[in-house]
Amino acid sequence: LRTCNSCGYDLCPQCCIEMRGVTDTSKDAPLGGEAKQDLCCPCQPAGEGNGFCGKRLELMRLHHLPQDRMAALLSTVETMKGGPKALPNGAAMAGVKAEAEAEPAPAPAGVKEEGRDAKAAGGAPEVLRSTSDFLGTAEGVKHFQEHWGKGSPFVVSDVRGKMLWTPHLMKRAATEKRKGEYTTDVIDCAGHQVIEVSIEAFFNGYTGETQFEGNPMYKLKDWPTEEAFKDKLKRLFYDFVDMLPLKEYTHPTAGPMNLASKVPEAVTYKPDMGPKCYIAYGRKEEQQATGNFLQMDGDSVTKLHLDVADAINVMVHSTGSGEEEGGALWHIFRREDTEKLRSFLFRHKKRFVHNHCRKEVSQVNLTHQTVDPVLDQIFYLSTKALDLLKEEEGVVPWTVVQKRNDAVMVPAGCAHQVRNLGSSIKVAMDFLSPESVPEVLSLAEAHRKLPVSHFARRDQVMARLMILNSAWECLDLGSALVAGKE
Repeated sequence: LRTCNSCGYDLCPQCCIEMRGVTDTSKDAPLGGEAKQDLCCPCQPAGEGNGFCGKRLELMRLHHLPQDRMAALLSTVETMKGGPKALPNGAAMAGVKAEAEAEPAPAPAGVKEEGRDAKAAGGAPEVLRSTSDFLGTAEGVKHFQEHWGKGSPFVVSDVRGKMLWTPHLMKRAATEKRKGEYTTDVIDCAGHQVIEVSIEAFFNGYTGETQFEGNPMYKLKDWPTEEAFKDKLKRLFYDFVDMLPLKEYTHPTAGPMNLASKVPEAVTYKPDMGPKCYIAYGRKEEQQATGNFLQMDGDSVTKLHLDVADAINVMVHSTGSGEEEGGALWHIFRREDTEKLRSFLFRHKKRFVHNHCRKEVSQVNLTHQTVDPVLDQIFYLSTKALDLLKEEEGVVPWTVVQKRNDAVMVPAGCAHQVRNLGSSIKVAMDFLSPESVPEVLSLAEAHRKLPVSHFARRDQVMARLMILNSAWECLDLGSALVAGKE
């Protein structure tokens, strides 16, 4: 890649090629091709507040990739029995599409379906729910793979650790080894403002021991940091990893089907795959949109977005019990419906009111500046908006009510949103399954084309590096097995 030693701006090879106007990228093309500019691309032009310096970018090599490693990999593939088999143009993708559209097999014992009736609603199929114990069997893994490969979410029940993830424990973790008055930054969902409150008051509000004026919806997000989780909260970190179902896919360091575990130790800046903790208030009643509006801020929500990796989200605590238990309401959209969803939001963006954009006299929102409504993470589709989406686009999401000890698994590229129905503690981690590789590569290309200043552009998982290292590991293992037989 090319990087700026002054401001740290990085430019990937493909972006560099496009900036220089190279049209011939074949291996026989001269260095630089038909470049319109100097081979050393400039940093983004310096401007007020844009964070760039306009200086020259230097060509850097990723030192964790041995120089002859790629040649050795290609050579090994070429000499494998039968060699690489070419398929007619489009045949491979046609096969994938046909498999994805095939009717799923009936759910075996240990698996049940939930969510909206697909045939009645004209939308997504049912969400499959299984237990952690069943997914620990060969039959359970096979059934998971069958549906996961089609881009379907999965819910796993009875996911438990040995520790009690209570608000009291989390409060202790947040204040451990700190002096003075313990305060933290929280997000007020009514105005999306970051405010400072005492940790004691925040958790007392979580449990209902303290009532804040106006009954605000507060939340902590991405707390603690990945480093703090692993280094300062080791017992919680290991308890979370131990409780994860389908460890073949989800284990962060030892999952053979988790390509994210294949990033070399030599990589300096690794993608942040978590785990992360989400502690937030919630309420069952949905904030009602008035008049012609489709959404008004105020609920404790994670707004519509999609992730560039697979994700597993475990609810480790929720307030209430039985019928009174809160939980969280998930709406998960099929990958195939992303464009319809994007078109719908562009068409109705002015009907979504964002309280943090209000002025004193009139309700004003900034959605006219929308770059990509699915990636901007500024929309939440209320019941009113979901009904209109179904009416205009025929799109109905998977619907999941997540309760305590439920793990929701969302494939990469599935747009989703979450609303807390009560105060809850959720812990999430990203992973990368082989089944999601084509989607992740496609998402990486889409994110690359976002404006440089867009926050989602930084949401990358080094997918190509993960794939290459997984391939090397498989070939090394295969070579070792062959050598052992000989």
